[in-house]
Amino acid sequence: MSDEKNFLQTIKLEISRNFRLEPYERKAFHSILAFVKSQQGRDILVREIEKGGDIRLSALGALSRFDDPSLVDLFIQLLEKDLTDEETILVLNYLAGFTDERIIPSVINLIEKNRSKKGKEYLIRIAFCTLKKRERTASAVSHLSIKRPVIT
Repeated sequence: MSDEKNFLQTIKLEISRNFRLEPYERKAFHSILAFVKSQQGRDILVREIEKGGDIRLSALGALSRFDDPSLVDLFIQLLEKDLTDEETILVLNYLAGFTDERIIPSVINLIEKNRSKKGKEYLIRIAFCTLKKRERTASAVSHLSIKRPVIT
């Protein structure tokens, strides 16, 4: 873990000292951070979301590969922002894997906001699928936690 942290810090320092990353280089860097899945990498990706455009899309894609419940709040907040459809789909797919009840109002709000817009039917369908997957995940978790009598 310490070697991983030092490696990422070294890369970050070298990059910031020597040059600005081109967008394609930044996206490649996001892929490396998603592969390593460290806390420092996660923090870098969270900051990259503020950049917008293709950089935000790349950072969201990388963050969505983290199985980290602490990111749920960030992804819920993102649903309230003005995202592209592609970014919204990444957020919805990420949230579908978690059972947090706070996800439901944000997804319903997204459905309500887009239900009368032409061309958003697929986005609404994905939002409903997110609610359905989340329900299945919650059901599976509660099913595993039920204590069964031992038959002897």
